[in-house]
Amino acid sequence: MPLPPPPLGDDDTTELNGRQVPVFLTTIRNTGPGSTAGMPAISLPAGTTPAGLPIGISLEALPGEDTALLASARLVEAALDRGRAPVS
Repeated sequence: MPLPPPPLGDDDTTELNGRQVPVFLTTIRNTGPGSTAGMPAISLPAGTTPAGLPIGISLEALPGEDTALLASARLVEAALDRGRAPVS
């Protein structure tokens, strides 16, 4: 579920699909299980919200599949970069 970062100092709750949800519990549900299980993970930049806030995409793999994760991340990153102007 996409969830942009809340404004600084306003990080107790945020709106998600039209309702207020706790920020910490909502974000940790996506990263906590894999981290606890020792799964390799990577986060890639995936654009910005209409307000200019960064959006990322997280990928996870099975333990020991770091090389496969990096290869997948490379493909996703290339697909996301299509059509973007180079950063100078």
